[in-house]
Amino acid sequence: MTMRPSTEIAAEIAAVEAQRVNLATGQAVVDVWRDGRRMRLAIPSLAELETLLATLRREYEAAVLAESGGTARRGIRLQWG
Repeated sequence: MTMRPSTEIAAEIAAVEAQRVNLATGQAVVDVWRDGRRMRLAIPSLAELETLLATLRREYEAAVLAESGGTARRGIRLQWG
């Protein structure tokens, strides 16, 4: 799998954060009129944006680590038995 550069991921994180602010302030809501009825659409939802942000932040950390030549470290799982 080819990893995207961290600068590209950082720009995408900034765009998603801006979209989250727009959604929270009501600027991302679209009014659609159909057959005399108004429907309000807000796409994507706040939960979807939060999930996307978490995924992008993990991807960003991995990209920065790979660009610096480091290796991923994980905590040791201890099990008491």
